[in-house]
Formats: sequence, structure tokens, C-alpha cells
Amino acid sequence: MSDVASVHEESVSAPPPVRPVDLAAEADALMGRIESRIAWYDRNSRRSQFLFKVFTLLAAAAIPFGAVLSTAGFGSAGEATFATGLLGAAIVVVEGLQQLFQWQQNWLSYRSTCEALERERSLFLARAASYAGMHDPRAFLAERVEEIMAQEHAKWHTLREQGGIKRADGADTPLRHGGS
Repeated sequence: MSDVASVHEESVSAPPPVRPVDLAAEADALMGRIESRIAWYDRNSRRSQFLFKVFTLLAAAAIPFGAVLSTAGFGSAGEATFATGLLGAAIVVVEGLQQLFQWQQNWLSYRSTCEALERERSLFLARAASYAGMHDPRAFLAERVEEIMAQEHAKWHTLREQGGIKRADGADTPLRHGGS
């Protein structure tokens, strides 16, 4: 019975072992988050830029193409007028899509946020500017990264409330994207 009592005392009175903090793993997790956010903003900036330029080019090309159709005498006068009207409608649709999805604005906002995140990462790695001589530069980096992303999210949210604007890529906001 004494064996049972001693085992019971050991299991009740022994505190759980304290695990040491793995600073390398914490740093890796933080840098992983930063890298994933930089990649997200870079990818979506490029996509928004591409869509903005493609749709701007389509709208710009439709105007002279419609003029050529109407003056070159292709088909009957009614067919040329119809084709010109159709191209005019296409221009209106393209411009409407640009206003709805704000590809140019998203491109510039995402690029700016991506560059700000890259700057913070570089300053942190070089222990330069605000990071020089800090006691805990990782905590400051984490705060700065979250602040940069929160500012971008707040701008997007304000624009969305003002005009019913949607993200150009259909993705969730960066703060919710991918569960991070």
C-alpha cells in the first residue's frame, strides 16, 4: 500500500515540466507569417495590375476599332452601326468592371503594403533604424507587421463601405486569407 501512496503523491505533487522557449522556432514562425503576407500582397498586386492593364487596353482598343468599322464600309451600314454600338456597350461594361473591382486602386494599395512589409523585414534582419539596440526586436517586428496589414485592411474596408467595392481577386482580406 505504501507503493500506491508514493505513486499517488508523486503524480499529485509534481508540477508539470517547464518547457524552455524555443526562440528559433518563434522567429521562424514570425518570419514565415511575414513571408506569407509578402507573397499574398505581391501575388494580388500583380493580379490587380494585370487585370487593370488588360481591361484598360480592351476599352482603349475598342474605340478605334469601332471607328474603323463604321468608316471602312464593312458589311451594310446597319451592320457597322450595330457592331459599333456593341463595341460601345463593351466599353461601358469594361469601365463598369474597373469601377466595381477597383483593380488599379487594389494594385497600388497591395504593392504599397507589400513594399512596407519588405522594408520592415529588411530593417529587422539588419537590426537597423528602430530595431537597432532593441531588447526584443521580434515583438516590435510583429507589432509593425500587424499594424501595416491592419492599416491596409481598414482602408479597404472604408472604401468598400463607401462604394460597395469588392476585392479585385475575389479573395478574402489578408487578415483572414489562409486562416492567418
